[in-house]
Amino acid sequence: RNELSFVQPTRTMLKFSPIKQRPQHERKSTELQMSLDMATFLRTEFVSTALFTNQIPRASNNCLQLGTYDGRIVNFIPRTIQELLTSTVEPDGSMPLSIGRQLKQQNDARNAGTTVRVMDQRADDLSMVDDDSVDCVITMQSMERMRENGLDWKKSIMEAGRVLKPGGRFLFCEQTTIGGESFLEYVTTLACIRKGAEETDTEERFLTFDEGASDDVDFVLVPHVAGIAVKAKDAGMTKQEKRSAELEKKTTADAERNLEFFEFGRKKRRIKKKKQQEKEREDDEEDGEVKK
Repeated sequence: RNELSFVQPTRTMLKFSPIKQRPQHERKSTELQMSLDMATFLRTEFVSTALFTNQIPRASNNCLQLGTYDGRIVNFIPRTIQELLTSTVEPDGSMPLSIGRQLKQQNDARNAGTTVRVMDQRADDLSMVDDDSVDCVITMQSMERMRENGLDWKKSIMEAGRVLKPGGRFLFCEQTTIGGESFLEYVTTLACIRKGAEETDTEERFLTFDEGASDDVDFVLVPHVAGIAVKAKDAGMTKQEKRSAELEKKTTADAERNLEFFEFGRKKRRIKKKKQQEKEREDDEEDGEVKK
């Protein structure tokens, strides 16, 4: 099998050392709380709600949240979502019982038929989620919490790119800088390297997200950025697979164009035949009047 790994385009390979977990007494609580000032909290809350409600496609079946730290996300996603997957910001990878209860209470109160899967997995290690299996990944004010708890926020974005389906959407409302590094720059430059099956095969590098849009959140004291990034539809494909896909796309387009020409010609022939029949009918009527 070909092996995929995610890297920055300007670097060779990112190597991650084991993350040191904080002792239990040093861990910060992740229960529902306003860790930001009131103005920033309310504004980012409004922007997140509008972004997720309007930009999650109604055709999406499932959605995953990076860093679930309370239950309010249930009310931020469209009612058409059939399954909500979670991940935690806790270093040990376990979802606190209080958050699980909040998710269940919010979901029961909403009564939209959404299945909420409370999963014991770190946001930077989505080991319980398969590759290319999620329609949409969302994150809101989670990256700073990850950093504070010792999680690798960059790796969580790599994991989002891994589990998203080609063409899937990554929606975010996060602080502009995380630990002094630009969040948006990392998302837009995240690349994937495909290693060939053989040692002699050359590596292929391509951007994980090839489309997107973002904007700074206004009226806040702590700078935030909100936006959407779309996973490349040919993500993970080899050059040969890309050429095959392009050829198939061209063949399909040619077939559709030929069908359009055929339909247009048939319609044109029907119109011509109808006019000819009307002319013959008029001629017959004129001949009948002459005979009378």
